[in-house]
Amino acid sequence: MDQNYLGKRQDTRTEVNNIRKDIERLKSTTYVLNTISIDKCETEPKQVITFLGWILNLKEMNIKMSEERKSKMIQALKDRRTTIYKSKNVKIRQLAALIGRLNFFRLQIKEASSYLVELDKPKIQVLKTKSRDEMMIVNKGVIRELKWWIRRIGDNQPKLLINKTITSMLTT
Repeated sequence: MDQNYLGKRQDTRTEVNNIRKDIERLKSTTYVLNTISIDKCETEPKQVITFLGWILNLKEMNIKMSEERKSKMIQALKDRRTTIYKSKNVKIRQLAALIGRLNFFRLQIKEASSYLVELDKPKIQVLKTKSRDEMMIVNKGVIRELKWWIRRIGDNQPKLLINKTITSMLTT
């Protein structure tokens, strides 16, 4: 649909009804659209969108992770921490997978990059002599980093999508 088509309507409610009528009209004339279910179509504009475990609040212009994603990630971090406490050994591939999962939180957590580097350092050192499928001994620093991640993910502070920059500062 182009803007001219949308601009002819009076209000959003009328627009939604007309879109539904158009879909029904297309369904009656075309076989392909017979599989469209009006109940599954989203025709109302939304202020809050959930996508891939992220909640985008367009009214407040911020982003945060969903509760489901948060709880799954915290549980994965706690499981990995417990494994390291018990045996001190972990597969290099498993640590790399955990770092990859944490990488997605760089969007929301400002300091994530520097903490990912701290988790990645021991892995890089071991990879110089071993393959990805071998075991590595994990030091206490990794446990400290995992605790930091658990705390930060648990906070789940929304991050603004718009960067506010200070253009000038007045001092008195």
